[in-house]
Amino acid sequence: MKSYESKREGDKKGRAHVMEIELEKAYPRSPPSISADVPYTLHLEWSVNSRLKHVVQQFQEHLEKLQEFWCVLDNIDKSLWVVYPKEPSQATSCREIKLGNDCSIVLSVNVNDPRSLPVSFYGFRSDCKLIEKEVEEK
Repeated sequence: MKSYESKREGDKKGRAHVMEIELEKAYPRSPPSISADVPYTLHLEWSVNSRLKHVVQQFQEHLEKLQEFWCVLDNIDKSLWVVYPKEPSQATSCREIKLGNDCSIVLSVNVNDPRSLPVSFYGFRSDCKLIEKEVEEK
């Protein structure tokens, strides 16, 4: 029989994160399964001596590694006209930004290098061409 537990953790910026922990009947000989609203899964280090407090500690360390990623996304969400996703989860790494004149860009934030922002332009080619040229020049 499996059992489930939810833990709510806050990060340094006050963002709330919920971690779902699934315990197999072989627990603690086998590690729990973890799911959370993060861009990539936590690789859990586990031994027969490990306990749930170790899972929570590793999750907190995982959240710490993602701080710059979330700060970049927070700045995008606050500063630009994000049209998609309307209500992004903390696992979502892309944003579609409306530029006007039927042109938008999609920013894909790399979890490992959040300050490098690959850009893709969408819309009528003639409308996007001028904006795309300006971005390339800068």
